[in-house]
Amino acid sequence: MSIDYRDFGYGEIGLTIPNPAEPKRVTNADRIRAMTDEILAKWLCNVSANSNALRRRSESLGLNYDDIKRLSPDAQAQIMKQLGKKPSKASKYHAEKDERNGIKFDSKKEARRYDELMLMLKAGKIRRLRLQPEFTLQEAYITPEGERIRAIRYRADFSYERDAGPDTYGYSHWLKVVEDVKGVRTSDYKIKRKAFRARYGYDITEI
Repeated sequence: MSIDYRDFGYGEIGLTIPNPAEPKRVTNADRIRAMTDEILAKWLCNVSANSNALRRRSESLGLNYDDIKRLSPDAQAQIMKQLGKKPSKASKYHAEKDERNGIKFDSKKEARRYDELMLMLKAGKIRRLRLQPEFTLQEAYITPEGERIRAIRYRADFSYERDAGPDTYGYSHWLKVVEDVKGVRTSDYKIKRKAFRARYGYDITEI
């Protein structure tokens, strides 16, 4: 699956999910291999500041740190995966995490919605499906006193365009949809939802 971080305009940044029904033009094999090689190179070459910590973590796994560099790239990648693991934290709202095609979701409900949207994408009912799209609600600015105020942004769970059917002249229309798979409606979310409506002219769809 090709996942592409890009700026899509309208203050939106997110993950693009291609339509599986379309011919596959590129694969992730080379991209993943390049990313792995880059991470390995940085990890193996830039150890001066973290060598002691890496040695301790290696030894905790029963590994000899000095021998790691002599292993094959695949073996090194597996070791890196183990060394990089951190204790998982419980969800703030007790949601159980899930995963689809290597993509991690904050809840099973969100993962199920992803499954539904993928079926709709394959059927041609929606297009331009994106994960975790980010929308700017207020631009960054500098106060008269010189203080820089950071931009306010909202990150949704999904965005896509829905087929609204042809008009009286036979032209097809696609309506933009932004979805948030809600468990708890926090006060911060409620404020951002109003700001989103004021800026973009349509509501966030809650699932």
